[in-house]
Amino acid sequence: MTGLSDKDRARDEWAAVERATQRRRAQAARSEGQGEPETAADAAVERIWEAHGPEVKSALAGQGEPVAFLANALVMTGLKTEAELIDMANVGQSLLERIALLTQDGPFKGWTPRDDPAEIVFDLVNHYEDAAGTSPPDPQARIEALEAERDHWKRIAHDRLVSANEQLARAREAEAALTRSKADADLCAEGWAKEIEHGNALRGMVAPMHAALKKAEQFIVNGVELGFIRMPDPGTPDPAHDTLPAIQAALSTLTQEKTNVG
Repeated sequence: MTGLSDKDRARDEWAAVERATQRRRAQAARSEGQGEPETAADAAVERIWEAHGPEVKSALAGQGEPVAFLANALVMTGLKTEAELIDMANVGQSLLERIALLTQDGPFKGWTPRDDPAEIVFDLVNHYEDAAGTSPPDPQARIEALEAERDHWKRIAHDRLVSANEQLARAREAEAALTRSKADADLCAEGWAKEIEHGNALRGMVAPMHAALKKAEQFIVNGVELGFIRMPDPGTPDPAHDTLPAIQAALSTLTQEKTNVG
C-alpha cells in the first residue's frame, strides 16, 4: 500500500493472516474434527500463526522486529519452516552466483534465461549430451592435415626462395653490366680527354703555321716577280709548279680553322 510504513503493512498483512486462520478453524470445528485445511499453504499459514502469533503481536506493539514477511514467504513457497526458507534462499543465491560465473566466458557466455534461471540446468545437459554425441577427431586425419598444410607452406617458401634467387641473379647481372658500362664510359672519357688535348695542341699550332705559310707564299711571289726565282717552263713537268698552289690551299684551310676557333 502506498504511503504506509513497514509497521502498518505488517499489521495489515498479519491481520489478514489471522482472519484466514480463524475462518479455517471455524470450518474445521463445524466438520467435527475433520476440518483439516485443504491445501499445504493453508496448513503453513496455520502453523505460522500458531508458532509466531505472540511474536507478531509483540512486534506490532512495538516490542520486536516485524516478521510478517516470513509468513508470506512461507505461504508463497509452500515451505514449512524458516530453516527450509533459508536453505532455499541459499540454494537460489548459489545458483545465481554460479550462473554469473558460467556466463562470463565459454559456450554459455552472455546466456540469459527466458523465464527461470534454473533453465540453465537443462541447457547444460543438452549442451554436454550434444558434445558427448560428437565423435572425437581422428588423430591420424589430424596428422595428415597438418602434414598437408606443412607441405603447402614448404612449396610456397620454396617458390618464393627460387623467385628471390632469380631476382638476385638478375640484379647481379645488371650490376655487372653497369660496371662494364662505367668502365667503357671511363675509357671513352679518357679518349675524349686525349682528343681534346690533342685538338687544343693543334689549335695552338694554327696561328704559327699560318704565319709561316703566309711568309713562304709572299717569298715565292716576290721572288718570281723580281726575277730572283726562276720558274720552270709551263710545259715542263716540275714540282715547283705545285708549290705555290699547295701553300695557298694550306693557307685557306688554316684561315678557315682560325675563323672557327675564333
